Amino acid sequence: MEGSPLYRQGARLAFSRGGIEVVGEASTGARALELAARAKPDVVLMGIKLSDASALRTTRRLSDIAPDSSVIMVAGPLEEDAVFAGLAAGASGYLSKRASFEQLADAVRAAHGGEVPISPEIAAKLARRLRRDLCHWRDAASRDVVLSERELDVLRLLSQGLENAAIAHALSVSPATVKRHVSNILAKLGLRNRVEAAVYAVLTGIP
Repeated sequence: MEGSPLYRQGARLAFSRGGIEVVGEASTGARALELAARAKPDVVLMGIKLSDASALRTTRRLSDIAPDSSVIMVAGPLEEDAVFAGLAAGASGYLSKRASFEQLADAVRAAHGGEVPISPEIAAKLARRLRRDLCHWRDAASRDVVLSERELDVLRLLSQGLENAAIAHALSVSPATVKRHVSNILAKLGLRNRVEAAVYAVLTGIP
């Protein structure tokens, strides 16, 4: 559980009343990873700020250190980009910092049961953003763009969630070469990031 000391104290009290055991608290990503490696928590609450990438890096690392842990991001209500970045990093749910401690406890139980808890206000943002981005992705998919065979290879592996190093290993090329191909793919398709490239691959039926 990450966040300010006062926030963590309030959450801990609410969890104890709700029969939820807190196995660790952390004020930094490094400490959170250390605790997760030892305690293997069922659910991790992760505070996130738009200007701070450490929570995103920590979430990605948690999938390796504690793959059975569900991560719930807790973000400010206006941090729309952070919502998408957190989900892309592997978060299993998303709550607003306006959520009560009782709502946090409910979300922890939901995540533990395999559900995806998302605050209503964040769900609304997701719907608006997805509608807007879907039009953008469809526009990209409808363009008459020709990718090279190697770029298609990179796009296929990218759409499977592989990072540059893994793609480089699979194709027996250097990570720098993969990075150049990814940049070329994004430029040709007019896309902004790897997530949009993966969506493009799905929309166009690239296996």
